[in-house]
Amino acid sequence: RGSRVYVLASRGRSVDSCAGVLRENGLKVWDEDEDDDTGCGIRVVSTDTYASRGLAAAHVIATNSNPGERWYIVDGDIDELERFREADLGEAYDALTLGVDVSLQHAGYAYASPRQVQRASLDPHIELLTDTSARNLAINFLGSYAR
Repeated sequence: RGSRVYVLASRGRSVDSCAGVLRENGLKVWDEDEDDDTGCGIRVVSTDTYASRGLAAAHVIATNSNPGERWYIVDGDIDELERFREADLGEAYDALTLGVDVSLQHAGYAYASPRQVQRASLDPHIELLTDTSARNLAINFLGSYAR
């Protein structure tokens, strides 16, 4: 359907190991050097050169988005989502992402503490994902990339 999914590799985990986990679970992952003329698919991005996953996500959005697109940032750490929301990314970022809608989603069902889940549920700018809503989100975006 023209969707792209970017998975941010955590610090200390290589792009190859993250891609391997996704492949083992039956998903098609595009290599960075692989030619993909459809613009669709799953790509794993390193976060090693960024101070936080939020900044890495901002870079991915700024360099890959188009006006009218909706981007979802899903993270189990409320601090990362708040860091993204509160960051002053500057005029260049604003210009590159004009007309792009970014939705922040807290995956509290995964491994977050009850305190983080409560913080996410009280924040009007962050949507709290339940196990069911996360599964539906994944099916909507990843279903067409399964082998």
